[in-house]
Amino acid sequence: MDDIYALGRQLHEGHSQLGWWDSCHDPNAPESRRWFLTGSAGDDVWNNLRINHLLIPGANVVNVGVGTGRCTHRLVERSCNVWAVDISEKALAKVSHLVRATHTPDALSSLPQNFINVAISNLVTQHITNQQLKEQIAAIIKSLAHDGVYAMQFAYSLEGRFKTPTEDLVSLKGGGVFRSVGFMEQIVCECGGELTDAFHLGKWPEHGCGWYGIHIRKG
Repeated sequence: MDDIYALGRQLHEGHSQLGWWDSCHDPNAPESRRWFLTGSAGDDVWNNLRINHLLIPGANVVNVGVGTGRCTHRLVERSCNVWAVDISEKALAKVSHLVRATHTPDALSSLPQNFINVAISNLVTQHITNQQLKEQIAAIIKSLAHDGVYAMQFAYSLEGRFKTPTEDLVSLKGGGVFRSVGFMEQIVCECGGELTDAFHLGKWPEHGCGWYGIHIRKG
């Protein structure tokens, strides 16, 4: 786990959470900074999250976390209707010409209600606080259609040291906010939803963590 915190400590101390991500999305940022942006292939992410079959032409999809924009482009190629969510306006500017609308976390209440078929969050939760996570889950549950699903990846500690997440700025920047399935289920329930599926995605001992995937539906 030490290397995750080492990554966080390498970040400029003067950056806030938002300032850090704006700096990562700067087109002139060094490669070491842009490394933090998720560039996973869409189909790989969606297969891992067990939702590939749901991303059909005409599906209404919320994509949380723009990263390099690769997944958003692929969703549009599949003829999905996409709403993009990111903390950084610089990130959203990369895909604004492709999507139905863009939303920062403080504007999630403007998502269409009872309408979204699939919401996706990959490599996001380990960078946000409990409060930010609760606000996000609550807003997206409200946006889901009656049979909609919110598929989310999150990280957990292999050492089992964290019964509650560590939310210091170093952990947030470096992706070291770990949670358990039980903790996530509690948050989902508090937000009016139901955790309907949980599945293990892998372990990375060199980073001291593993990943789970979960499906969230309206309660």
